[in-house]
Amino acid sequence: MQRKYIPVNFRRASFWWFIAQYAFMYLGSLFVIVGLSFFLLGSWDYLPSVYGFILSVPDLTPNIGLFWYFFAEMFEHFRLFFLCVFQINVFFYTIPLSIKLKEHPVFLIFMQLAVISIFKSYPTVGDLALYMSFLPVWSHLHRFLRNIFLVSCVLLACSALFPVLWHLWIYAGSANSNFYYAITLLFNVAQILLVSDYFYAFLRREHHLTYGLYLKRKDGSEATLVLK
Repeated sequence: MQRKYIPVNFRRASFWWFIAQYAFMYLGSLFVIVGLSFFLLGSWDYLPSVYGFILSVPDLTPNIGLFWYFFAEMFEHFRLFFLCVFQINVFFYTIPLSIKLKEHPVFLIFMQLAVISIFKSYPTVGDLALYMSFLPVWSHLHRFLRNIFLVSCVLLACSALFPVLWHLWIYAGSANSNFYYAITLLFNVAQILLVSDYFYAFLRREHHLTYGLYLKRKDGSEATLVLK
C-alpha cells in the first residue's frame, strides 16, 4: 500500500478498495482457521482454553515470564486491574512502533516479536529463540550497538543460573522463589536492553543515511573524506 499509494489520498476510491481487499483476506483467513478448529473439536471450548487462558492468567506455575510471581503475591481484589495493566503492554507499543517504522515492516515485525516475547503471560524459550533468530539479519547495525557485550553476558549468566536456582528451590529446598524470580527479572531486563539497543542502532543508522556521517580524527577535529 505504501508503494502504490504514496502520498495517501483518502478520497481515492481505489485506495479504500485496496484496503477492503486485504481486510477481507485477513478476516476470511481468520474465519477459516476458527471454523476448522471448531469442526475438529466439535465445540467452542478451545477459545477460553487457548486465548482466554493467555489473557486471564489462571495458572501461576513458575516460568521465565513476569506474571507468575507478581500475581501469586497480589491480593485478589486487585487482580483484574493489574491484569489489564500487564496485558496492555503487549498491545500498547504496536501503534507507536507502526507509526515510527511504517517504512520498515520487517524490522517492525522483529520489534513486535520481541515485545510479545518479553511481556507474554506464559513465555517460553521458543518465543525468545524466534526473535533472536532475526538478529543476523541486522548484522549491519552492530557498529551502532552500545550494550551488546553487557547484554550478552547477562543473558548467558541467566541461562546458566535458571536451572541452578530452580534445583535449589524445588529439589534442594535451600532457596526460595525470590531467588528464581530475581533471575527472571534480570533476564527480562536484559531482553529489554537488547531490543532497545537494536532500536537505537536502527534509528541512528537511518539518521546517518539521511544526514550523513561526520568523521573525526583522533585529536577530535573534523576529518575530510577524500575519494581517489
